[in-house]
Amino acid sequence: MLKDETNKIFSDKTTFFFVELCKFAAVKDKSSDSSPMHKWLELLTSIAGSTDQDYGASERGVFRKLIEECKISKLNNMEKEEYEKSIFEYEDVQDAIACAREDGVEEGFEKGTRQLVQNMLAEGIALDIIARVSSLSHEEISKMKQQ
Repeated sequence: MLKDETNKIFSDKTTFFFVELCKFAAVKDKSSDSSPMHKWLELLTSIAGSTDQDYGASERGVFRKLIEECKISKLNNMEKEEYEKSIFEYEDVQDAIACAREDGVEEGFEKGTRQLVQNMLAEGIALDIIARVSSLSHEEISKMKQQ
């Protein structure tokens, strides 16, 4: 707990834990512990050279976030601006791709519906039935029939 000069608890909302990583580094070779705490301590002792591939797939998300934050914190101001700009550009591209996919699906559906209606017209199926099946109006079907 955080205490003031007189040893009174300054705040009961903040608690600090200190880990002496140098002592942990000496013990880690003797232990084959794979607990989450052990992995966190190992990551902290070797953060400079670690990548997210160093850890199992189930933990990668947590470790990846920590590693990314550490890498970003080492960047100078210009590099941070370029990094943030690249993130925004990447997100814009992802949004454009998602939009194009949606448009492609809609366009494909429309083409499929038109082809189905044309096939039904060629078979001589009544306009009322085609309208019910395709959810198109009589006017839309009549225009397709004239084409």
